Amino acid sequence: MNEFLTKTYSEINDNIKFSEAKNAALVTLNSALISACSSKVFDANIAFLWRVLIALVTLSLIIPLSLSISSFIAATGSDKGITNKIVNYYKSKHIIEKKQNKYMFYSYISTNYSDPREYLKDIYTNVFNNNSNADKKSVDYQLSSQIIDLSNVAYRKFALFNIAVLIECAIFSIGGISALCLVIWRIFVH
Repeated sequence: MNEFLTKTYSEINDNIKFSEAKNAALVTLNSALISACSSKVFDANIAFLWRVLIALVTLSLIIPLSLSISSFIAATGSDKGITNKIVNYYKSKHIIEKKQNKYMFYSYISTNYSDPREYLKDIYTNVFNNNSNADKKSVDYQLSSQIIDLSNVAYRKFALFNIAVLIECAIFSIGGISALCLVIWRIFVH
């Protein structure tokens, strides 16, 4: 059991590192785009409508940038913050059913468990076929408690990344369609 829990703990830590790298890449990308675009907004050589479009895209990129940055806020266990409300809404839309028994997957753990005893009981029963008592003082209990906490952190980081990427895709789609419309309008009007 301890080997299983240690492996799960390691997997979740790796997921956290991966999600942080993805969010850091998105922060870097959006910062560079905002910097590059904002210099074009004040370029007098660019037509006014193009500058307006660039300004709107630049301002819109602040939203995914903020979401990615907020993924680095330390989890305090409070459900009061806007970040937690966004993640809880996202989480409720992406529930992984308990019947799949993915005891090492952060999203499954985060969605289905808040009590380490219940998590341990399910592992003992369904993985090791040994319904052992999940004592609060045991090493297994402490490790499973940490696994649940880290699963929630990983889930929050990935959820914020996914939401930021969806918003970014919408911004680029709308911006691209708007740019195409401006090009067509320019061709036929001028």
